[in-house]
Amino acid sequence: MGVIDNRSEEELETRLNATVSSKTTFITSSKEEFLFFDYGLPDRGYSLGSKVNCEEKREEEWFERERGFEADNETYEIHDMWYEDNLFRGCDSKIFDVERKTVRHVVWGSFIGNELGFLAVYQSPAGQDEDLYPIIENMQCYQ
Repeated sequence: MGVIDNRSEEELETRLNATVSSKTTFITSSKEEFLFFDYGLPDRGYSLGSKVNCEEKREEEWFERERGFEADNETYEIHDMWYEDNLFRGCDSKIFDVERKTVRHVVWGSFIGNELGFLAVYQSPAGQDEDLYPIIENMQCYQ
C-alpha cells in the first residue's frame, strides 16, 4: 500500500472524526493507573511497516513534569513491537518516575495495511505493567 493522496486522507480523517472515539481514557479508582488512547492517522504517515525505527522518536512530552510525571531518565528504555496476529507494528517507550514507584509507557504505531494508528499512554505502579502487552497484542483494527 502506498501513500494516499490528500483528498483520500481528508475523507479518511472526516470518517474517523465521525465514527472513531479518540482520546479514550481508562482510569482505575485510585487514578494512579490509567490507559489513554488517541486514535487517528499514524504518526509519520504510512511508512511504519517493517521499517519502523524506534530510536527516531522519544515521547518527551509524556515524560515531563507538566504531565504530572517526574521521570528518572536513567531508567528510559525503548523497544520495537511487532504482533503478527493483529498486524500491529510500533514502539514502546518506558520510564520510571524519580522514586521508581511508578512506570509510564508511551506506545505508538499502526496496523499494517490500514490507515489507522494510535498513541497509547499507560501508567501503573512499578512492576505492575505486565497487562499492557496483552492489551496491545489483542487489539484489532476493523475497517
